[in-house]
Amino acid sequence: MSSVAGRGRGWKLRIGAGIALATLIAAAAAGLRPTASAVDVLVDSEAVFPAVLQLIRSAQDEVLLSMYMLGGESVAPGDPAGIGLEIVDALAERRAAGVRVRVLSTRFEVAEDRREPGTFATEDVWLHPVFDEARSRGIPILRPEASAGSIDHTKYLVVDGRTAIFGGMNLADAVATNHDLMVRVSGPAVARLEDAFEASWSRAVRAHGPDPRTAEDAPLVRHGSALAQAMSRAAAVREGADSCDVEVFVNTPDAHPLEPALLTILERLERGDRLRVAMLLFTAGKLVDGVVAAQERGASVTVAVDPERALYGVDCVTADNAASVAKLAGAGVPTRLYDVAPGQELHMKVFVADIGAARVWGVGSANWAGSDMSRNSELTGIFTGCPATAARVSALLDTDFEARAAPPTPAQLACFNSGRCRASLRKTCGERLRRSWLSGRR
Repeated sequence: MSSVAGRGRGWKLRIGAGIALATLIAAAAAGLRPTASAVDVLVDSEAVFPAVLQLIRSAQDEVLLSMYMLGGESVAPGDPAGIGLEIVDALAERRAAGVRVRVLSTRFEVAEDRREPGTFATEDVWLHPVFDEARSRGIPILRPEASAGSIDHTKYLVVDGRTAIFGGMNLADAVATNHDLMVRVSGPAVARLEDAFEASWSRAVRAHGPDPRTAEDAPLVRHGSALAQAMSRAAAVREGADSCDVEVFVNTPDAHPLEPALLTILERLERGDRLRVAMLLFTAGKLVDGVVAAQERGASVTVAVDPERALYGVDCVTADNAASVAKLAGAGVPTRLYDVAPGQELHMKVFVADIGAARVWGVGSANWAGSDMSRNSELTGIFTGCPATAARVSALLDTDFEARAAPPTPAQLACFNSGRCRASLRKTCGERLRRSWLSGRR
């Protein structure tokens, strides 16, 4: 989706997002079908990891992978490889067959020691085997450009300009138990992801120079012709995928159109409408206020958030979500903490909104958090017009809310409503993060 770039242009972004979404919602309500894309949903690593490997191995022309976290633990001889190493192996095999491969990974920026090129810094030791293997196999990998205090948090794969997978899940063994969701898309929406990758790769080349394994800093080859995308979509529908209208919202260092789009959706919710939200981090003040306002207008709302028991690998005791949970619960919004297993996160960034006759749903990399809305590079798709897939996502969120989440206890709410107690939670989280980092050093 094209949007106005530049800071201080929020009102223009809001208007542009509103027009696009109003058109999308009206078309869905009327049963009209603009050019659509085939979409199917992948829930948790059991579905996501095999789908990613299968898609990479099917590549004939080009593989574009932008992944915040790409990792796999070291494995002993004879042991099965971790997902990160399996992906590197699949990428290397395709590259040897003449397929053009490009990888962007923000965590590579953390793991690589800029003071000594070719070596790794002390943190994120568990990522090193994947980056070592990628370099030894000649796979081009760059750090995305990021301004101070921001990251490229996107998670998407594009193959041959025809099919893509995107959403909230990182490709790493350490997060394989997370409850998460991705979508596989074939058709016109893939062009938006190609555009996003091309822009990110170009910014990375300008910021860091081309990867030493490739001199190709020219614009990427575009393989996704309209005919090829249509054929790919038709094939996916024949294999059981649904047909959706999709708007892809890409936050970049210069433009952040996602929050205005989400606010437009929240503002359209009225009495009799429904909203379900499942979110790792829900801290963006405008979105919290938008959900509260929708509830006050009579919409039926449920919110499930992660309790942060394994956030960044440590127990962060709901430090980030505490204030929002207190505000939502205090306003009467049914708000629950996901019941996580040890080491697990509710890592989803998913919502479903029933607005009149239209069902609108979204999935992507962006938390409903201030940093993801205003600083980080993020990619989220908003979908309409695919009732079967939308019903599956809606049922998943309903089941999770009813069977896998619980309201905060009175003691938790008392703490969440206390500024002093919230500060104590943040201090505890920070101390645990520092200890975790120190224990992971070489």
